[in-house]
Amino acid sequence: MPALIEYFLISFLLFFFFIPHLSATTCGESTCTSTSPQIRFPFWLKDLQPSTCGYEGFGLTCNPRHRWQSILFTVPSSSRHFAIQEIDYLNQNVWITDPNNCFPRRFMDNDFSFDSSPFSYVHALERFTFLNCSYQAEVSYPPISCLSNEHYMVTGVPSEWINSSKAWSSCSVISEALVPFSAPYEWDYLNGLELEWYVPNCRFCEAVPGKVCGFDNNTSSKLRCSNAILIQLTVILSNIARGL
Repeated sequence: MPALIEYFLISFLLFFFFIPHLSATTCGESTCTSTSPQIRFPFWLKDLQPSTCGYEGFGLTCNPRHRWQSILFTVPSSSRHFAIQEIDYLNQNVWITDPNNCFPRRFMDNDFSFDSSPFSYVHALERFTFLNCSYQAEVSYPPISCLSNEHYMVTGVPSEWINSSKAWSSCSVISEALVPFSAPYEWDYLNGLELEWYVPNCRFCEAVPGKVCGFDNNTSSKLRCSNAILIQLTVILSNIARGL
């Protein structure tokens, strides 16, 4: 019994003395499924957390219908979602995929741009031309399987190659797009993209074990490091208090 009384006393003190000072950083970690990445600042879950839990442009939603694509986000230039597979908070990288498993189509359709978002490509961009070719065409780049069939193949090649070779004479141009390039290049491996962000910069906090990054308070854009365990405990106590 004394141990139980001590626990509630500590909880009481934490709740009434620490919570006022941690009001902007009591969001803690969250997730959509047991197998999806942990979500914490600067990301936040729109359907579960207030916007003060994250940074502008980092809002995510849960997709309960799909186990392996359970976290979705959009950018202003696209009405379609991307799925998040992995987040590296220390290096500030995120790995995204196309929920329809055909990222090349989105490039071909010029469906999106990250120019107005906090994210940028890790790899340099190169202009590619997307081509519809007969299977008799001798092309150097492999077909894009999600766009090709038994009658024709769709591929993409560096645009500078188009005028320097006659191999494309049996192909028709579909469109051009800037595509992140990392050799050796295989279109079927383009099932996802690696992005990075620079703002907000929480590396100073992520490099310290047991610390989490967040806003200093609800009205400031200043960042601060907080104790991760204390934040999670405060979240639990806040939830208990709202349920009373």
